[in-house]
Amino acid sequence: MVAALRFRVNGDYDAYFYPVGTYNKIDWENELPCQLGTDYSVYLSKSEDNIEAIDIVNGLDGKPILRLIETKQYIIKLDKKSKDFVSLPILQNENNKAPKIYEDENSVTFQYINYLGRTKASFSDSNQKRTLVFEVVPNKMDYEDDYIELTESIAEHCSELLLEYSGLTSNVFSISNEDSRTLLEQFIFLRRFCFSENLLGLFEAIKRNPDRILIEDSEFKPIGCGVPSRKIFTHPFSYGQKWRKYETEDLHTHYLPSTIAVSKKRDSIDTVANRFLKFALEKFQVICEKLIKSLESAGAEKQTECLREAANIQQMLNDILNDRFFDEIGRLEIIPQNNQVLQKRAGYSDIFFAYSMVDLALQLDWKGKDSVYEGESKNVALLYEYWLFFELGSIIKSIDGCEAITIEDTPFLTTDNGKLTVSLKEGKKSCQAYVIKNLNTRINLYYNRTFVPTDFRTTKYEGSYSRPFRPDYTLAIFPCRYQGGYDGGESKAIKDGAVSYIHFDAKYRITELTSFVGKVDNATDFDDSELEDEKASEVTNTYKRGDLLKMHTYNDAIRRTIGSYVLYPGNAKQADMGNKVFSLYDEILPGVGAFAIKPSNSALGEKELCRFISDMIKEKGQDNSRLNRLKYYAEMVMQEPAAFKNTQVDSSDGLAKALCVIGYIRSERPSDYYHSLEQNDLLKPGKEFLFYYYAIKGNTVYSHHHDIAKAGTFRFYKNNIDITKTYDLEPILCDIVSSNLVSKQELVNQLNSQGFLTFVDNHNADFYYVIKVKVVKDCLPRESKNISDINGINGNDSFSPHSPKVIDIRAFLASP
Repeated sequence: MVAALRFRVNGDYDAYFYPVGTYNKIDWENELPCQLGTDYSVYLSKSEDNIEAIDIVNGLDGKPILRLIETKQYIIKLDKKSKDFVSLPILQNENNKAPKIYEDENSVTFQYINYLGRTKASFSDSNQKRTLVFEVVPNKMDYEDDYIELTESIAEHCSELLLEYSGLTSNVFSISNEDSRTLLEQFIFLRRFCFSENLLGLFEAIKRNPDRILIEDSEFKPIGCGVPSRKIFTHPFSYGQKWRKYETEDLHTHYLPSTIAVSKKRDSIDTVANRFLKFALEKFQVICEKLIKSLESAGAEKQTECLREAANIQQMLNDILNDRFFDEIGRLEIIPQNNQVLQKRAGYSDIFFAYSMVDLALQLDWKGKDSVYEGESKNVALLYEYWLFFELGSIIKSIDGCEAITIEDTPFLTTDNGKLTVSLKEGKKSCQAYVIKNLNTRINLYYNRTFVPTDFRTTKYEGSYSRPFRPDYTLAIFPCRYQGGYDGGESKAIKDGAVSYIHFDAKYRITELTSFVGKVDNATDFDDSELEDEKASEVTNTYKRGDLLKMHTYNDAIRRTIGSYVLYPGNAKQADMGNKVFSLYDEILPGVGAFAIKPSNSALGEKELCRFISDMIKEKGQDNSRLNRLKYYAEMVMQEPAAFKNTQVDSSDGLAKALCVIGYIRSERPSDYYHSLEQNDLLKPGKEFLFYYYAIKGNTVYSHHHDIAKAGTFRFYKNNIDITKTYDLEPILCDIVSSNLVSKQELVNQLNSQGFLTFVDNHNADFYYVIKVKVVKDCLPRESKNISDINGINGNDSFSPHSPKVIDIRAFLASP
């Protein structure tokens, strides 16, 4: 590391690079030579200070390069040697706003946030133009171990997708005409293979132990000068020359050749496997040539990263192909798909796989690639976001019994005419669905799904009740019994309250857990300084703990959310140091938290996330968990009328007509409610009466069927079901007019008004649900149903056999 750099632009001025706020900490008195060349000098920090923001290292191409750190602020200050006007330097990425730039008369202050890669500063005057190329490297990741691996990992995930959808023996070797739209896809796969630091090593390993074949050649020699070829015995005239006539002593005539074909065996490397090796490397070379021509015709300069990488790989391939190893190797005539050497032997199999991926790239179209792979600088935050989507998909698929399925709702993958399209693009919703049969669970993994107030206002089921929110990733988890539809059954599950949402946000700017959750976990250690620091961070725009509050916002604003978590490129090597989950209960959900995951610790991060997601799915399947009890009661209350507010029921609605409440009205004693209804003549068509049942008693909230507030019809029984084991329905059909939640005193007042003399002490609950019904028929046939038939219907497993039940009269009452 150095503290500052001096660039001698020309005779008119020099340019000094150094971090903002470090001028007085730099030892400007001692100028040192620089490995970048004679036009450069460096300065170190003073002994008492340590400045680590500028570095000069050997880049991926082996040449020295100046490196600056992302998010750090730097100054380029001009030292003019004359009074002539000198233009301020221009940073290459000014137009796309990758750097934040502030200019004054003699200096430029700049800062790169989230964008990485090579770029340059251009210095010009009336006579010449010079450039200083430098590299922006991440502050949150190690450049070689994480950033490069990040790009290669995405290529690897794409490789797996292509293999899964194509198969090595069917579509890999289709003959295609490349065009400029597919060159980049091919090069992404090619650079991953060639920059894996093993191409030259693989070739050297192949040369040390190449695939060989024993070839038998023939040459003509006089008889007795060698072992005759076996072919002379089957084709004597072809493998024998200069035939002569001989007569034996018994006057028999014989003909013998003077020269015959003699066998000569030798090793040869002109095999099918080596011919394919030559063919594949030549194919890679052509891709690089075409990409270079395409970039140059588009006006790309020599310093662009993609162009430079393509030129370096092309040179590497030229050096390999010029090796004498290929002198005797002929041309490949047919692709050897089933060749065992190419499939199994080290070195050959790697190149065979690389060729397969490059060829498959012709069939891949990734909509979001341009935002991270093209141009000088790469948006590493977006790249990290894309990578995490692939990682989450891999984590879910790693759960035992999980398999990916296809749905119509903005699918993550689509195929058309043999081409695979990856619809992963910032701001565009995409979805990959999974089913885990042994856990009876379906999962929809969304990227950039938006939850809006419109959905909340127009339905009781989904959306955000305040502002629109778009988490980076959303897991929609619901039971397997919901299937069909464009979203794989999710919309059906939403209406039944059976969906749970888990949100994840990628936070590239967070590097350590303390910046997210603070330095203390125990409330007894809290002091006001934490909130004071938080307020100061908000003012200076360095606030990171706000990401934690955003997770709380997701939990509060988006209906059916049970957890929201941050994924960040943490440096912790132990899971308990890099991960933190806050649960509202002593169970795993709901809650907020953070998980550390990046390429260099992906194995550890994947393991922790996989364990968390698996536990989350299992916890959701526990009917007696606090989470599920909370969801059940919340869903029940959502369907019920508001307290002390009369809610009208639309009895003309088809669903309301289909759903029927079956209720018990006591009739054993003369003072019971049924006899009051008869005496007041309220069981005749056109009359209205009240039916009531428990809502709240003390600390107990009674559970009922979650569709009870949707029902539009009512029937009742008065028999003792403990004795008969049946529900003997009276021949009276009623429409439900309204539903209400009332106190015990209010219930007594309403019953007294109806003509039923009762008192507060006669009723045990504190609050009651009251349904007002209107008799529409009193001449239905009497029907008797077994208790087990009605109580066995989903949702009718409530606290008492006499509590009201809900059935579908279209299917149930018509059955024998």
